[in-house]
Amino acid sequence: MIDQRFCDCHPIYDNPSLEAVRPFFAAQGTAQRLLKISNRTLKASWALLSFFSVISGLSTFAAEDARVLPQGRFRLSFGHAQSGSVSNKFTREGDIESLTQPYNLTLDSTNLRSFDHQLSSLIDVLNSTGLRYDATKKDEASRGLSFDPEKPLLGDALQRGALSVDGEGFRSQEILSLQYGLTDRISVGFLIPIVQTEVKIRGEIQGENTARSIYNSFIANDPSLLGSFNDVPLALSLIGESDTDTLQDLVMARGYERIENTNEAGIGDVGIGGRWLWWKSEGSRAGDALGAFQAAILAPTGRLSRPAEITRFDIGQGAWELQAAQVFNYTPWSLLTLTAAGHYSHRLPSRRLKRVRNTIDDFIPDASTEELVDMNLGDKFWASLGARLQWTKAFSMDCGIEAYWKAADRYQGTRDKDYTYLSEDTDSYTETLQIGASYSTIPAFLASSFPLPMDATLNYYWIPRGTNTLQTSFATAELALYF
Repeated sequence: MIDQRFCDCHPIYDNPSLEAVRPFFAAQGTAQRLLKISNRTLKASWALLSFFSVISGLSTFAAEDARVLPQGRFRLSFGHAQSGSVSNKFTREGDIESLTQPYNLTLDSTNLRSFDHQLSSLIDVLNSTGLRYDATKKDEASRGLSFDPEKPLLGDALQRGALSVDGEGFRSQEILSLQYGLTDRISVGFLIPIVQTEVKIRGEIQGENTARSIYNSFIANDPSLLGSFNDVPLALSLIGESDTDTLQDLVMARGYERIENTNEAGIGDVGIGGRWLWWKSEGSRAGDALGAFQAAILAPTGRLSRPAEITRFDIGQGAWELQAAQVFNYTPWSLLTLTAAGHYSHRLPSRRLKRVRNTIDDFIPDASTEELVDMNLGDKFWASLGARLQWTKAFSMDCGIEAYWKAADRYQGTRDKDYTYLSEDTDSYTETLQIGASYSTIPAFLASSFPLPMDATLNYYWIPRGTNTLQTSFATAELALYF
């Protein structure tokens, strides 16, 4: 299972939905009917952005707009979002680290004990011989066996090498959304995201193999001298010749699915919401200004991965989410619009099946540790500033910057265990930069030179800085129709 911390580090891995873009709303019917809308309504609606930016899982700040749809008008949009390769993250200190770093570990006696109780017993048996291991003498007649008290006991010196794991993830989303102008001040609507995730994993074992050396030291002696330890060489041989398939078998024996590439798709968290244009000031010499309040609800319809599914992303978040936002627009002159917004999100308490370790050394908890724990996902807040430049009536460009904070998740169960470690590094901070462009056929439609009122938008997002968050980039594309 991909940890929730990697699903919450940035909105593209959070609520899978796609930000709507800036359309001018056109009525269904003839161009003559459209032209009956007043000049002021045309001006106020020119770069209209639907309220769905409030429930956008992909950066909600791209040229955010306080405007709403005129009464009785619909906007139907089809969107696509695609992440780049996700293989690194920002640590708590802001450094860049591979996502698979925690799984790159030395297969020494401490970690081998955690894999299987039989390996733990073998290490105890080797230690009980009283023999020591000196790696500097593994090619001598003693084959490394020693009684030097400065050297580690034979079992403690057992090592198969180092497990090197490399991986990357990809996530794409197809979003269908429909908005409706309930009044000239209120818009409502819904969205349905289809999420596809892909994980690619590569692993190998390399480095020093003391298990083979210790095995050679035993077979170099008369087996009859081993007495009750005469099965040790066979066990050491098996460890010495182990490979990634051997580790796969050990992991599967603890109730996990085979670690391999995965590719799956499903419906994400479905959302409904609305926008209320509560403040409108136009015609002033200082420019036009708008203020709107947004609210939305996301339902936990997306699938959660099971604890045994190590290499699968969550498609949803497993909890109801309530979102609210305040958006302001300021247009000092017709070619430039400045935007500012603040968003807040709260997830309701829920429950989730997780494996909870028995001890701090139990880094691969088996199926017996599964339990349904209480889950309180951390609140989120993000603020943004943006600017849109209207080069022509049909073409505009915009840019923005967003700062995003997420509080730590909290988990609690009914067993006598320490659940606090599940919350470690689940808080995060993310900075995102955005640049985009939009083209509208509305002017051509009004001039009767194009058959459909529609617009197309492209956006690119880059995360240059953060803590406990992914280092990645992603792009979005959307096509919207009006009727």
